[in-house]
Amino acid sequence: MNELIINIKIIIISLRKSILKAFVFIPLFVIILDTIYKSYYGITYNTKQNCIIYAKLPRWAFSIYENLIELWFVVILGIFISQIIEKHFIKIKNFVPKTIYSAFIFASVIPVCACSIIPIIKTFGTKVNYKIAYIIIIAAPLLNPYIVVLSLSVLGIRYTIYRVVAAFIISVFTAIILDKLNKRKNINNAEIFTSCKTNGCKKLFVFDIYEETYLIFKSLFPYLLIAAFISITIDFIFHSNAVNILNFNSGFFKPILLIILGIPIYLCNGADIITLSPLIKYGGLDLAAAVSFSITSVGICFSSFMLLLKLLGKKESLLFLTVFFINVIVIYFLITGIEIII
Repeated sequence: MNELIINIKIIIISLRKSILKAFVFIPLFVIILDTIYKSYYGITYNTKQNCIIYAKLPRWAFSIYENLIELWFVVILGIFISQIIEKHFIKIKNFVPKTIYSAFIFASVIPVCACSIIPIIKTFGTKVNYKIAYIIIIAAPLLNPYIVVLSLSVLGIRYTIYRVVAAFIISVFTAIILDKLNKRKNINNAEIFTSCKTNGCKKLFVFDIYEETYLIFKSLFPYLLIAAFISITIDFIFHSNAVNILNFNSGFFKPILLIILGIPIYLCNGADIITLSPLIKYGGLDLAAAVSFSITSVGICFSSFMLLLKLLGKKESLLFLTVFFINVIVIYFLITGIEIII
């Protein structure tokens, strides 16, 4: 009887693994075929009427395919590629960064959110100074291999470059400024922390990259539905008037509004990228605003700020937020200027 139960469990585990692999490789196969087909016939978003699927399906069905199913496949593939990359970087978990550049690289490859990075900083103790700690605290939630791959696949290379450069500039300049203003040089009096309890920002470490891909996708699923609903509604109902309807006003207060909106929303695991996709595609949201929103919605949340209070104290935490937000505003206008020039 026990042997039968064991065999049944083995079969179930094997079946689960096969399903998870299919969950990854079916989207991969479809995307490869789709890319070859579009490249051969020169089909783009503006010429999608030439696509055979567009010709065969009702408009509402094609809109669901384009904005829901295709988006899901791209996200699944992006997550899987990032997990392969992260698997190779997991060996450096005991690495202690000593320079600005090594700190930024370290922060950019560890898959953690804004509140789970602070307990990691605590484990460094006196091994890192405050400048290095600041860089890791800021850069870690903004970048990781998954975020980079997802940014490239969903929002394109320009957004990805802006996000990486913005993360570097904001983390380094914020760290340098705060280091000059800070009298303490090492983290030697921090309390014991607990990691983030929020379901949306938990990073689940599992050995199997197929299961990890599924778990991350599962956490993003509600945001994918919201993004798809917005995209389909705009595409099917408003269509050509979408840009005028959802156009965002410019001005000095725009980045400030994005900062105010970003903190309480708090999106992680790439949820900000999924949310921004229809707003950029249909709503005319510019890249400067998109990057600013991503940085504020991912970089700081109420939970991480409470942990930050324990790590730095009230005065230094408020100073941290002030300098951080000023740098976000600077980045917004810097990207806006670059976009005007190019």
